Amino acid sequence: MAGWVSRTQGQAWGTGFKSGYGDWIRSLESVNGNSKLSPRTAFLYRLEDSEGNFLKWGVTQNLDTRYPSWFMLDKNILQVNSGSRFDMLRLERQLIETQPGPLNLEPWAGKRAP
Repeated sequence: MAGWVSRTQGQAWGTGFKSGYGDWIRSLESVNGNSKLSPRTAFLYRLEDSEGNFLKWGVTQNLDTRYPSWFMLDKNILQVNSGSRFDMLRLERQLIETQPGPLNLEPWAGKRAP
């Protein structure tokens, strides 16, 4: 048995620490960051221009890297809330349906606006 393990170790079809099993099982158990099931903290934000005019609602995992620096030269991103991605997406949807900004281009934007 020890001989077989040493001959097959490191082979894609073999056994041992280099078999690829660890990478494979982690890929099955991982959740994409954009998934509603992501365990990472998500942030609901409000995007405004430099004069404070509202532009859009959004959700991100990192407020600092959500938009490129050239886009943010004349804009501000303000954190409104944080929590699970699922909860933040639900809040974002409510806000977009009732109080959309001009850059909220989702098909449901304004569907429940007063």
